[in-house]
Amino acid sequence: MADKAISDRFDQLLAAAEAEAQQVFAPYNLSDEQKRSIAQFLNAPVQPQPVTHNIVMKLYKPPDNNITDWKDKCFRGKEGYEFQHFASVNAIEREGEEVFGDMIHGEIRKSTLIRLMRLAFNLLDASLNPVFGRIDSEILSTTIPIPAAALDRIIAPRPRVRGVPHGITLTRDHHNNPKETRIVQRAIAYCYLAASYIRLYTKPVDNFATIAEQLRSRFPNFYGFPFPFNGYHPDRARIEAMKNHLDHHSELLRNTMYAVLYAGATNPRGKNIKDFLYDSHISYTGLHAFSLFSQCIDLYRIPYDDLIDVLHSPRIEPQLESMAAIFNKLMRKEDEEYAAQMWRYARIFEKNFLSNLQTKKCKFFATVLAYLVHVAAENRTQQNVLSIVQISDLGEMEKHSALLYAKRASELIADKMHGGKKK
Repeated sequence: MADKAISDRFDQLLAAAEAEAQQVFAPYNLSDEQKRSIAQFLNAPVQPQPVTHNIVMKLYKPPDNNITDWKDKCFRGKEGYEFQHFASVNAIEREGEEVFGDMIHGEIRKSTLIRLMRLAFNLLDASLNPVFGRIDSEILSTTIPIPAAALDRIIAPRPRVRGVPHGITLTRDHHNNPKETRIVQRAIAYCYLAASYIRLYTKPVDNFATIAEQLRSRFPNFYGFPFPFNGYHPDRARIEAMKNHLDHHSELLRNTMYAVLYAGATNPRGKNIKDFLYDSHISYTGLHAFSLFSQCIDLYRIPYDDLIDVLHSPRIEPQLESMAAIFNKLMRKEDEEYAAQMWRYARIFEKNFLSNLQTKKCKFFATVLAYLVHVAAENRTQQNVLSIVQISDLGEMEKHSALLYAKRASELIADKMHGGKKK
């Protein structure tokens, strides 16, 4: 979008904000002097400040509670469960029938969830090729068998509903296929469903509870035949029990899942399937600021280091230093230690990774970026970035300050990219 149009949009937002401020203070019968003082405060000069150094090249020591490095195999030498690819689609189909029988209408045990994730690890593409590589022995140096169900604790009891079949039911169209075709199709579908549960590591229960139809409708796009199941999604209470276990009670499975995600990241097969089922849902957890920053780079056509410079001020310097670490170090796919880009998932396994970029800890920074995206965006999705919950909860004074900050940043971007000429 042209610089002049961006500037005009900022002016419109500021005019609306000032009008809203007048309404807020109207009931207080303020004097003219008090109104002038408030107006001066709201419109006081704000950062960003000009910088005499390039923060991208700055050597810094990040706070101890903000981890800014994550090599692919920094999570190594762990103990986890023994996951292997099944020897045949028949074996997958038998395992899927048993696991999902328990998932939907039986007792969900700790071992049920482990077996579910093992099914996810056996996800296939349309040519029946595994889309996950083998488990890396450097990451899981010790593996143990999946515990026997009889010795395992129950996470969710059997539903007390009579007359309900034990297991997923099959569609009428699926019954019309030859037996061998049905086995292959069910094996594919069981693994497909299982892989969607990886989302539970980051998605809330209410979100996951609503994805059943989406899973069914997208399936033919990947595999070329209709989804074969009915009644394949558990109820909310059972989903909640599974998520609670994944979040709080399963370190060995969490270790195993890091190895599974690495096996997926290093195998190029089925990327579109993996992106849909889990990858786009668990990458960059809680890092809205990174997504917004990346959108600014694209919308304003500005190099990341120049964007860091024009945004610079002491108020958000720690966040900019973390952003510099992402682009300078973490995103370097040509470096063998970062080739798989496992840092995308790091916040699932380490809460202090890029903690100062977590949206709730950098609301002002995220709001500045959101305003920059909002005014330059051409599509409705990007224009709606101000509705991000943590941003929408920001106080009105802070929002106004962030808006002024973003407007000044857009002017500095124009100066840097176009010599200050309005386009």
